[in-house]
Amino acid sequence: MRRFLIWIPVCLIAFTACKKDNHTEIIDPQSPTFSVKEITYSIEDIDSITIISHEVKPQSFDNYGQTILEVKYEEKYDGLLMSSKFEFSGSIPSNMDLSKLEVLAPSTVVANKVYLGGYKWPFSKEEKQQPYVANTAHTTTLKIPSKSKIAVYRSIDEKVLLASFTMTIVNDITGESTLIKGKWRGTLGYNNEKVVLKQVKLD
Repeated sequence: MRRFLIWIPVCLIAFTACKKDNHTEIIDPQSPTFSVKEITYSIEDIDSITIISHEVKPQSFDNYGQTILEVKYEEKYDGLLMSSKFEFSGSIPSNMDLSKLEVLAPSTVVANKVYLGGYKWPFSKEEKQQPYVANTAHTTTLKIPSKSKIAVYRSIDEKVLLASFTMTIVNDITGESTLIKGKWRGTLGYNNEKVVLKQVKLD
């Protein structure tokens, strides 16, 4: 009986130790992150600059009084948008999430040389947009004659560039580089604004 009572604890200890030794802890590998090492743009023979004219929402000012009315007119650009779209082909790492990458885009072209600007865009094959913000604000004093209305009509040109790009993306963990080439189509900016004032008599 003593042998039986002593043997049972020994077996329990051995079983517990064996169960503990068979346990394996699974550790998920660290998800890789990527960053843009370099991106350059160039103008190839098939690339181009397109001019698109936009009508800005008109503004009008009424003067029903007997004397000249002076009003401050501030130029606004509500509704104007900047756009960006990347087109590329070829293989990229399957674990690379391009939606998290943001890159500088062209802002001007001089003698077929592309200069980068302050706008950063997602590296996306879908067209992305954001409101246009003018570099400077212009305010003008308008003098409206008695019993008159002045309407302000404006138009402005959008410069849309189709350019070639070469970008190097680096895996931040392994240091492995990936080269991507393709096309960028987007807004360089707005310029060549035209303003027309039309005066109408009020009853």
